[in-house]
Amino acid sequence: LDGVDAVFHVAGVTRRRTLAEFRRGNVALEAALLDALAAQRRPPGRFVLVSSQAAAGAAASPGRPRTEADAPEPVGAYGHS
Repeated sequence: LDGVDAVFHVAGVTRRRTLAEFRRGNVALEAALLDALAAQRRPPGRFVLVSSQAAAGAAASPGRPRTEADAPEPVGAYGHS
């Protein structure tokens, strides 16, 4: 990863039984990836995380999509992780 310009993280654990299992697969591995990137001699200038609607929650209405300013309303254990 040393010297890459950007990292796009578009994977995640979507099927587990408990929040702890989701956190192990999504939060802990994400933290390890970020630590590995930070340890590089020349870390990437950009890190892009792609998530799902489950993390943010549904829009209030079809005419008003969610924005980054909206408070998160995660759906289920997956969304919370």
